[in-house]
Amino acid sequence: MDERRRRPRPQPLARRNEPVLPTMLGFVGLSDDNKERISKAIEVAKTIVHYGWIPTILLVAYRASNPRPPLMRLISPLA
Repeated sequence: MDERRRRPRPQPLARRNEPVLPTMLGFVGLSDDNKERISKAIEVAKTIVHYGWIPTILLVAYRASNPRPPLMRLISPLA
């Protein structure tokens, strides 16, 4: 029989409620307060990207289209 050694599964970097950045990048020299601020800033940035991605794509496509349709026709489905 062919017996292969299985590699152990990698452990997750952090649980859901723990800040990811300090453990992921190994910020040893930063204070806990700075680590929290950086983690909070990353979480806010993730939220902004999450909710702003589709509107940004629509805006870029609208500005690049030629001829541009009326803005009201894009916003209102009944127009």
